[in-house]
Formats: sequence, structure tokens, C-alpha cells
Amino acid sequence: MRAEAETVVAAVAPPPVDIALAVGGSAASLRRLVGPTLGPEAIERALAELQAGTAAAVAARWDIDEERVHLLPAGILVLGAASRRLARPLQIGCGGLREGVLLEIAQAGA
Repeated sequence: MRAEAETVVAAVAPPPVDIALAVGGSAASLRRLVGPTLGPEAIERALAELQAGTAAAVAARWDIDEERVHLLPAGILVLGAASRRLARPLQIGCGGLREGVLLEIAQAGA
């Protein structure tokens, strides 16, 4: 799965960035597990945490929906591949795509 994520992300040619921001459900859940920055150590720590118990136990320990726990390994690997492609850790946003759309709509109406 890790190799596939790396292959897919390698096909993307992102512009140089100073800050890379991760948003969405997997990123928000990862923030609970590892804090606001997702770098190589945090990725490995998150994967180890997910392997440390059942999905139900991990969900209860970190207050994450059990279904999200099942999805997190794939999300972690994709975000890790993106971080490596961008050559920098990802800062995990507090909001998500929906919050960004709502903020844009609110600002347009102001």
C-alpha cells in the first residue's frame, strides 16, 4: 500500500511550498494521535498506534469513530507520501474542506 501511494503521488508535480497543510477526516483524526505536525516520525508513531489494538480499542482510546480507524492506515500512507513529495512535514489543519467552503461563501457575502 505504501509503494502504491508513493507511485501515485510521484506523478504529481506540486509547486514549491513553504507550508503544506493537510485537511480532511484522516488528517483531523491523525491530529488526535500525533499532534499538529505530520512528519516521518509521527507517521510511524500513528501506524504503530493503530497496530497496538483492535479498531474498537483505538477508537475508544483516542475518541475517533471506529469506522475512521479502519480507514486511517490508507490515509496515513497517502499523507506520508504527500509529505515526502513536498519534502516537508504537513501541518494538520483544525478544519476541513467543508469549513473552507463555508468560510469562502461567508466572505463572499460580506
